[in-house]
Amino acid sequence: MMSKYFKRIFIASLLVLFGLQFSSFKFQISNVFAQTPTVVSGDPQSDTAALAGRMCPTVTDEGVDQYNIHTYTLSASGLPVNGEVSGNPVPIYVLAGIATTNGTLLTTGDRVTDVTYGYANQEQIDRQADALSVLVRDYGYSIEYLNTQNPFHAASDGTASVKIKPSTTNEEPHTFFFLWPLETEVVGGQGGESSEQANSPAYATFRFQGTTAQCLTFQADPYGRVYNEKLRPIPGVTVSLFDSTTQNLYKLEGIPNPVTTREDGIFNFNIEPGTVFLRTNLQNNSNVHQNYALAYTQPYKYGDPIVETLEKAEQRDIPAIGGAVPVLKLMNYGHVQLGSQTRIDGSASWPLTIVDIMQGETSVAHQQSSKFGRFNFFINNAQIDQTKQLTIRLTEVDLLTDATQPAPGGKTIEESFDPIPRYLEGYAYDANGNLMPFATIQVKLVQSDAVYYQTKADGNAFFTVGPRNLPMLPFYVTYTPSNTIPTQANSRVVTIPEFVQENKEYLSQNSIHIIAATKKGKPVDPAAVVENIGTQSNQQTDSMTPEERARFQKQQEAIDKSVAQGSTQRNLTMVLLIVSFIFVSGGIVLYLKKRGMMEPTHEGTYTRESTDTSDEPEIES
Repeated sequence: MMSKYFKRIFIASLLVLFGLQFSSFKFQISNVFAQTPTVVSGDPQSDTAALAGRMCPTVTDEGVDQYNIHTYTLSASGLPVNGEVSGNPVPIYVLAGIATTNGTLLTTGDRVTDVTYGYANQEQIDRQADALSVLVRDYGYSIEYLNTQNPFHAASDGTASVKIKPSTTNEEPHTFFFLWPLETEVVGGQGGESSEQANSPAYATFRFQGTTAQCLTFQADPYGRVYNEKLRPIPGVTVSLFDSTTQNLYKLEGIPNPVTTREDGIFNFNIEPGTVFLRTNLQNNSNVHQNYALAYTQPYKYGDPIVETLEKAEQRDIPAIGGAVPVLKLMNYGHVQLGSQTRIDGSASWPLTIVDIMQGETSVAHQQSSKFGRFNFFINNAQIDQTKQLTIRLTEVDLLTDATQPAPGGKTIEESFDPIPRYLEGYAYDANGNLMPFATIQVKLVQSDAVYYQTKADGNAFFTVGPRNLPMLPFYVTYTPSNTIPTQANSRVVTIPEFVQENKEYLSQNSIHIIAATKKGKPVDPAAVVENIGTQSNQQTDSMTPEERARFQKQQEAIDKSVAQGSTQRNLTMVLLIVSFIFVSGGIVLYLKKRGMMEPTHEGTYTRESTDTSDEPEIES
């Protein structure tokens, strides 16, 4: 017969024992069969960018001021007024920047806001390498807001009209967008996880005001260029501005004088109204080829007066003899994902340069640059080959003979870059080509290396990132092994061509076009996310290529082996715990017997000597 006290000890011990075993068992299987969270949060080292809506405003050039700085009006309708969840007024930011030799750099003008939306990270800011710092330091970039602040709020009817005055040291192509935060609500996810659902608007990749023409870049005409006998711009020329009244160098605080031309031969002076004239360090050419009119203004002769007024910018192109060898160069460029189209723009150093957007040896778009070398393309995403990089190819023309055809034996230069996908679907592989189940997937902006979006692959190493969670600027992805906090050292960097190459057969079999965001010819759900392995495993395995299936099976065997080893270890632990329990229980009994706390009964069993004065009977077995 066993006392109730001893039975309670026994039962409690068993509950603890089985509780430990159950917890261990649950922990072992959770990584394989539990729901995979779509968004990973809480890691301060991998904070993701806030979800945002974007729009191309209509841009109107309002002309120049007395310093020949242009004013632009940015207007739009259909902007959010109040948040659909909070009801609070929605702040709208002007996201602006310029095309540079390293692509388009965009900023809101505030570093904290740039970090919030992924256009900068704190490490960049600390070493002054963020977009805003680079634009101000290297390009003299600034924006003056004339009738509002940044951010601003739309009118009650969802319209806005913002007057801004951007400026740079040299004339650069400017680009503008409206950006605003999208409110989200947390909804209960399966498996105890949570997911976010965007409420405003449902489709947040991009919205347009009518046509994509409003997503053009804008550049004011430069004040002049210096060019040689072959009508090619001359770099490295010293250009000086003189006051016609005093015949001395023109002096105005903040205005450099003289200036030196770049590869495009351009010079400019932002001056007050008055009469001035120009000179260079080269001999003036008085015998200019008649084709100059294709790209330049009436040839300027040294000493000719220039009357600067408020009505217009005064442009003078200077023909010269000699100087440095002209250089065909891609002065700046940028590309942006605009929903159904990709915008590619930039400047060539020579006027009327032939510009092709190439993929391999195929030209997917073609045009001739302007007389200032400017070009601007809008390419339908469905026409872009997702397996290849895009290349800007500049081809020289001979202005002295035929300015519409490539010059025989002329110069050609190229600049290649990755296309910008609107959708990602596929498998994560490590550097050795092995699948990475439950890998952390991070989308990072090339401009900032900031984490724009983060998710997890499922047990098959399969993942998706929907259109609303991808940026409009160039990005790359990183894969980090499961149960590991992502760092630069332990993450694999994957470019877009690498992702496509590794998933080439899968994308082909499922007719997925990641640039156009289509699957089997239909647009992808803008909010597409990773689906649960528990319900999608067979479907995913069936769609794998033989090579992918072999890799998956190999990886799954490793997982199964790990689970089996865990099960064996748990069984061994269970046996050891039971044996330990028996020994401990026996020790307790012997100890109690020795202390006289138990006495033999007529049945030869032991029971605790009662010290209870209540009438509660002992429970006998």
